[in-house]
Parts: sequence; structure tokens; C-alpha cells
Amino acid sequence: MGIVAARVGAVLFDIDGTLRDTDDEVVDRAAGALRHLIGERRAHHWARLAVMRMENPLQHLLSQADRFNLDGAVNRLAARLGGGGRTGTRLTPGAAQAVAVIGARFPIGVVSAGPGVLVDRFLSEHDLRAAMRVVVTGQTCKRTKPHPDPVLAALATLGVDPSAGLMVGDTPVDIRAGKSAGAQTVGVLTGFGEREELERAGADLIVRTLEELAALLGDA
Repeated sequence: MGIVAARVGAVLFDIDGTLRDTDDEVVDRAAGALRHLIGERRAHHWARLAVMRMENPLQHLLSQADRFNLDGAVNRLAARLGGGGRTGTRLTPGAAQAVAVIGARFPIGVVSAGPGVLVDRFLSEHDLRAAMRVVVTGQTCKRTKPHPDPVLAALATLGVDPSAGLMVGDTPVDIRAGKSAGAQTVGVLTGFGEREELERAGADLIVRTLEELAALLGDA
């Protein structure tokens, strides 16, 4: 298992779980609501268990929305509920440094299934917007991940052939989208996906953090 670094012409990042430490944010918010009832330690344990149990049904819901062409409606609802995006978000370990290193060598961008307003708020909050040569959200294309269109749209904007693309994400949805587009794929273990399911989805490479990927591409 591995990627051909010499083939890479552009790198695309997912956001939730890849650049953004979304699962830990959700766990901490859920634990905060429980800690006064069951204590700090048990609150975090049960909150993390609940978040991980919710991940697969949520991914199934999103895939069904894509199947029935309801992506736009789902994203508009998420944007409305999100109130324009939450501040105080966190980056995954080493994300800022990895973006800087990889962005210095390759054109980079974002391919997210999230609403545009939430994506823009996150990128602006962490001063990442200027580094991204292209930003594709769940509202950019008619269909979103795991459909290949968002990946293809991002690479077309960058003027890069799909075979030279590298899609980086934390879930099987990201891997399937990248592979369907003809790009190489990297699974990162900072989010919702587990190694076994990323392997089953066909990830060409799996790394623990984005820093590992940055070291690999930086040395290539």
C-alpha cells in the first residue's frame, strides 16, 4: 500500500475529521452536557462512544441524500442550523504545518460535503483560506461525495489531470470519491474513520496524522 509521489500534481483535503478536529469538538460538547450528571471521566467515555456510534448512520444518511439528489436541501438545512458556522473550532494535530509544507510544493484545495458558509468560516478562522487554490463545498456541484464530481471539479479548476490528484480524507466517503475520480487517495486517522474501513474503501495510503503525509510529500 502506498502512493506514487511522483504522480502527484495537486492535493485536495476534506475538512471534518481531516483538517478540523470535529469528532473531539462534538465529544467535548456532549460531555459538557453530561459531566454534571455522571462525572467528567464517564461523561467523556459515553460521549465518545455515542459519537462513534452515530458516524456510520450519518454517513448512510448523507449517501442516501446524494442518491436521491437531496444534497442541496441537506446542506441548506445544515447551514441554517449551523447559524453561519461555529467559531472556536480546532485543527487536527499538525494540520496547519502540513498545509504550509504541502501547499509550498503543490496547488492545494478543499473538497468538503459541508455547506459553503460553514466551510468558509472554518477556513477563515484558521487563516487557511488564502492557501487554498480551490474550495469545493457540498453546494458547489449537483452531487457531492462519494460521487466523483466534487473532486473532478476541484482538479479541473486547478488544471490538473485526475490521475495526478491526491484526495485526503478521514472516511470511506472521501476515499470512494477520490478513487471514482481516478485520483490517488490517502486516509488519515484523525477523524471518524477507522483503519479497517479505510482499507476496505481502497485507500492507497493510510497515515496517522497529516504531518506524516507532509513529511512523505516533502521528501519526495
